[in-house]
Amino acid sequence: MIDRPTPERLLATSSDAQLTAEAAVERGPVDELARPSGVSCRLSACVFWGSPDPDRPAFEEIAHGNHLVEGQRITEWLTALDETKADREPLRPAQTDLAWQAIAMGIGRPDPLP
Repeated sequence: MIDRPTPERLLATSSDAQLTAEAAVERGPVDELARPSGVSCRLSACVFWGSPDPDRPAFEEIAHGNHLVEGQRITEWLTALDETKADREPLRPAQTDLAWQAIAMGIGRPDPLP
């Protein structure tokens, strides 16, 4: 387990454009697997389970679509994501099931919905 790095530390070694591109590349395979169910992946998150830092927010967007998340406060991050989706239609249960099944099968896991 490692502590969450600061955005400044990451941006000192990588440009914003590079971090944005890396997040897009990481999301690509998930998008390919989920596309048939009408679902897309809009961000990449790295969750850190090291020492919590209450002086920092639960998550930080270091570049477009690239989040650093404190594991101990993952619920805060998920709640914040839920608040940002007001401009999108919620996923239907069937879409969620299809996307979950497609991704699980695509990464070589057994069918979660037999």
